[in-house]
Amino acid sequence: MSGPPRPTEDTPPRAIVLILTGMVFITVNDSLIKALSGDYPLHQMIFIRSAIALGMTLVILQFEGGFRALRTSTPVLHLMRGLLVVVSNMLIFAAIATLPLATATALFFVAPLMITLMSVVFL
Repeated sequence: MSGPPRPTEDTPPRAIVLILTGMVFITVNDSLIKALSGDYPLHQMIFIRSAIALGMTLVILQFEGGFRALRTSTPVLHLMRGLLVVVSNMLIFAAIATLPLATATALFFVAPLMITLMSVVFL
């Protein structure tokens, strides 16, 4: 029986294509934020981006088991994480709007190194 590969299967070519596609979308997103930041308020751009992402997520969710897949035993932690994602997006988009795009992108890609360094202190 054939079909799409399961996530547990070793499929490097598919993974490479998905990562590259994701990076293209991130680049387009950042470029649009930079281009539109002079004409639209930050909160409006974040709202539109989030509404589009929510619509796409709801479509994908239907293929992954529906709303039952969202059940959790720690709803407060999930709400806090969601709030932190919103704050993070606002700060990243504010940086993109005010800094040159290359500088903001470079700072964004340094984040994993900073997280690793901070984990020594906090964990």
